[in-house]
Amino acid sequence: MSILKVDTINEKTTGNGIVIPSGQTLDVSAGTLVPGAGYMVQHKYNRRATDISTSSNSAWIATGTIAFTPLYADSLLELYMNYSMGRNQQNIRWRFYDTTDSYQIERTGIHVHAGVNTDADPARHTFLAYYSPGNTNTRNIQVQFFNETGSGNVWGHTYGGQTGSLFVIREIKV
Repeated sequence: MSILKVDTINEKTTGNGIVIPSGQTLDVSAGTLVPGAGYMVQHKYNRRATDISTSSNSAWIATGTIAFTPLYADSLLELYMNYSMGRNQQNIRWRFYDTTDSYQIERTGIHVHAGVNTDADPARHTFLAYYSPGNTNTRNIQVQFFNETGSGNVWGHTYGGQTGSLFVIREIKV
């Protein structure tokens, strides 16, 4: 086994790039491979598999929390939720909230009930936002909902764990 030590590797012919032959592996596990701009660096998710409900409009209700440590201070965090919810005639809002900094990242407008008066909304709730925390400190980020109407139940369904709801954070290198 040989060790090759260099400061810079340049392509021999412009436009060909640096090629690792088929069947070979470039092992960078002992070092750091810096991704280019726009590449996903890491991905974490929370799957809620238990029911949650409220009939109050006095507080935001946390439905998922992820402890997340960005690898790069200039990264962009993509926050995404896809939730199964039910309500009779209640209107709700959603938000992403950084509990570490007590900071509301982004929130939706009011989601008006569809008027079908069943225990499950006809479609899942989805919400996407981007957040630039500006450092590599670990933070707890939550997805939360608020019962705007304040009467009757709003609940997150799982139907015995078969219908989970997802909260996802992806770090994207800028």
